[in-house]
Amino acid sequence: MSLDLGIGYQAVEALWSAGLGAALGVLYDALRTARRRGGTVLAFVLDAVFWLITGTALFLIGFAIGGGKQRAFMTAAAGLGATLYFLILSPFFLKLFDFFAGGLERIVELSGIPLKKICFFIKKLFSSWKERYKIIKCDRMKRKNRSVGKGAGP
Repeated sequence: MSLDLGIGYQAVEALWSAGLGAALGVLYDALRTARRRGGTVLAFVLDAVFWLITGTALFLIGFAIGGGKQRAFMTAAAGLGATLYFLILSPFFLKLFDFFAGGLERIVELSGIPLKKICFFIKKLFSSWKERYKIIKCDRMKRKNRSVGKGAGP
């Protein structure tokens, strides 16, 4: 069994690794868009998710394409693919992700308007019921005090 890999097979492994690096760059930009809109806890969670996915993906590509071995040139090719993505395509994808995130925020905001109106109506309804209850209760108390006052006398 020979440890040599043909140059063609190594090129295929390098191309797959570069593609993986570019795909991980897209994932990073998508998560970066979400991190910008969230707090530090969300940023920590998304960073952890990104690195778990990255480690798993590099392991799996070494297993599937590299015949169970993660070769140094595969890792370098993944880094090169990510670098090329960040230099060439990242600005476009960031604008695209920001556009969709803004649209999603707007949809959530607009879907909340009917809920806000319903809550406002319910508050108004219950506050008017509360006032009616006070009026009825005070009226009953007055009648009760009058009836008690009439019956008792010297």
